[in-house]
Amino acid sequence: MSQDRERTTEQRKALLMAKAGIDRVQLASALHELGGQFRPKAVLQSTGGRSGLLASAVLALGIPLLGKTRLARTLKTVSIGMTALRVLKNWRTLRD
Repeated sequence: MSQDRERTTEQRKALLMAKAGIDRVQLASALHELGGQFRPKAVLQSTGGRSGLLASAVLALGIPLLGKTRLARTLKTVSIGMTALRVLKNWRTLRD
């Protein structure tokens, strides 16, 4: 009986490992497709490639991991925080 349990456990582990590998490949494929959609090369070359690449990387990773709603909320919060820091930094510079 214990050998049957061990065999069943080993089969389950093998199945889960195979599913994890398939999921990993599907995620990589989806990220590659998203990257192609969000980073047109002609636009990036004309408007500063580094910021465009950063934005496309954030979208390509953030949408599958967080979803559109959470990513939008997170980016909004980060944007407000960065704006507040910029205002404080400029305010300190004007005071000195």
